[in-house]
Amino acid sequence: MSATALQHIKHSGVENIFLDVNLRTPWWSLGKTIALLEEAHWVKLNRDELLKLSALTLDDIAPPLETVAQHFLQQHQLTGLIVTLGSKGVLGLNQDGACIQIEPPPACTLVDTVGAGDAFSAVALFGLMQQWDFTTLLNRAQQFATHIVEQRGAISTERTWYQTMLNQWNSH
Repeated sequence: MSATALQHIKHSGVENIFLDVNLRTPWWSLGKTIALLEEAHWVKLNRDELLKLSALTLDDIAPPLETVAQHFLQQHQLTGLIVTLGSKGVLGLNQDGACIQIEPPPACTLVDTVGAGDAFSAVALFGLMQQWDFTTLLNRAQQFATHIVEQRGAISTERTWYQTMLNQWNSH
């Protein structure tokens, strides 16, 4: 999303801004990204992006990822932070002090990672709109992203799979 579009959305009365960070060289700058972080309430990024954007080090020894994430959450006054960890799943933190790690199912067969981050974000946004509790949101987003990496391409050709997933979520 462009910065102009974000400004328009902010001024339209949106209460929560979800920022999905995607640092792609050479199309990002630290200053602009930090400015966007300062406007966000929820941020989703991957482990490498978190480390790039964090200045936290302790005596030149990298602290545990949870410590870096907690500092990032507080530094940017976020409502929630979601850090995707690739094959290790996801780490989620919120202002209430929750620190939750969800791992993908052990039987996951990696075929193609294209679209997994966007799939995760789509379900996280849906979960926020549906007011799912944080653990449920992370589990469902991880489940959805896992399905996406088990196939070729960013979307499933099985339309019934989407409806089955929605039905399952709506029944719980």
